Amino acid sequence: MRPTPHPIASLRRVEMRLPERLTATSLAQSIAGILPELDPGEPVLLVVDALDIASYTAEAREDFVEFARRHTNSIERFAILTDRSLWRVVISAMSLASGMSMHAYPSRVELNRALDRSAS
Repeated sequence: MRPTPHPIASLRRVEMRLPERLTATSLAQSIAGILPELDPGEPVLLVVDALDIASYTAEAREDFVEFARRHTNSIERFAILTDRSLWRVVISAMSLASGMSMHAYPSRVELNRALDRSAS
């Protein structure tokens, strides 16, 4: 059972940017770049910048869900930046599949607004 979540604005942010063509290999490279920043003693808000993604493979999607499952002790929530309506549905499905809190934001401005609202 997961502990009670922290307010989103109080979480330390770690950022990961995904490439235009997301494959299992490119996802693994992006994940490798943030792994040193993940610490089970300090769960984070992982901000995933997916604004540049034009396509992704099913394997990359599955690997992302598995990554989320494996890091439940170090990632408390995901904030995924995407302006594609269909991908918001995919993000909801990945959230259910991984058991992790994932929310899509159409822009960094909207994410910052949500963080500001949760801080007050």
